[in-house]
Amino acid sequence: MRFAVLWSRRRGESVGMGREMGPRVTTGARHFRWLLRALLLLLLAPLVLTAWGLWLRPISPLGPVDAIFVPNGDPDFARTRYAASLFKLGIGHWFIVSGRGAGGDSAPLMAAEAQRFGVPATRILIEPMATTTAKIARLSAPLIEQHAVRRVLIVSSPLHLRRMGMAARKKWPGVTVLTVADDEPFDPWWWQDAAQWPAVWRESLKLIGYTLRGDML
Repeated sequence: MRFAVLWSRRRGESVGMGREMGPRVTTGARHFRWLLRALLLLLLAPLVLTAWGLWLRPISPLGPVDAIFVPNGDPDFARTRYAASLFKLGIGHWFIVSGRGAGGDSAPLMAAEAQRFGVPATRILIEPMATTTAKIARLSAPLIEQHAVRRVLIVSSPLHLRRMGMAARKKWPGVTVLTVADDEPFDPWWWQDAAQWPAVWRESLKLIGYTLRGDML
């Protein structure tokens, strides 16, 4: 009888211990799953950030176009000079500059720089009033239409290409829009360089704003 009582007590204690251990095992498994998810995110983050940087910089293959287009925001005329070098290769008929401001924000000054680099004045079209990317696309549309431009190559800085290209497609229906970056350096592994973060996130926020306002296609 005493043996039966002792056996039942030990059995009850072991069952109780099992019940106590159950939640501990479940909690440990939950923590392990969270750890795996965190590790997965750490492994995927570099790939996602690199892919985002490459998406911001769409590069089209070079080929014949009706016009080479240079938006303002070009303080050192890097866009203008690179576009002029492409024009001299004979891939474009017109050379269009757009923007209002000082220095590389001024379409007339960009046009003068293009002439200095060998683009004939008779081939340059100027839109002198735009102050934003959306306005550049909208105010340049009449020039695009008047000169029967059906294929255009936009030359801009690497991070500006996506937004400029999408804004142009919105305002220039029926026009094939190609994009190429100037020679401003941009590392696809930008997230490893703290100096690149502000520019990338600033451009990302602008893309969100343009999308919400319907300024891009």
